[in-house]
Amino acid sequence: MLAIVITLASLGFFLKPKPVVTPTGMTAEETVQFYFEQWNNKNAKAMDSVVRENRRFGKISSTFVYVKLTKCVDETPKNMEREGSYFSRTYPGYVEYAIVEVEFEIEHESGGLFDDAGGGFGHGKTYVAWRYTLGKKDVNSDWEILGWGVA
Repeated sequence: MLAIVITLASLGFFLKPKPVVTPTGMTAEETVQFYFEQWNNKNAKAMDSVVRENRRFGKISSTFVYVKLTKCVDETPKNMEREGSYFSRTYPGYVEYAIVEVEFEIEHESGGLFDDAGGGFGHGKTYVAWRYTLGKKDVNSDWEILGWGVA
């Protein structure tokens, strides 16, 4: 019996899960890239580590297959004049904002978030263009994803 306990312990059965380590000092664009990498790795905790609290998922859909980021561009300069005041009203408490435009390919099995029956984009591969809004709570903090939506 003792040999079984020692074997299980050596295999990690009694260890606490490792904490999520999120890189620091990333640009807004790198933060979104990190988010997509973790999404593709099905690591919801790491995804949520760069998202503001009330927008976190906590889990990945069981029908999710993969996501492939095909474009990721910081479009802050071209959008800030038009949308800066909206951000400060919608996301108070942040001192800096960024907009990252992405295009990605995503696949869900039939019956998933993006399937025909669910009113989504159709099962199988779907190509999507979205904008991610990010913010910094102070000039030295890391970027946090505040929201996203169709570009």
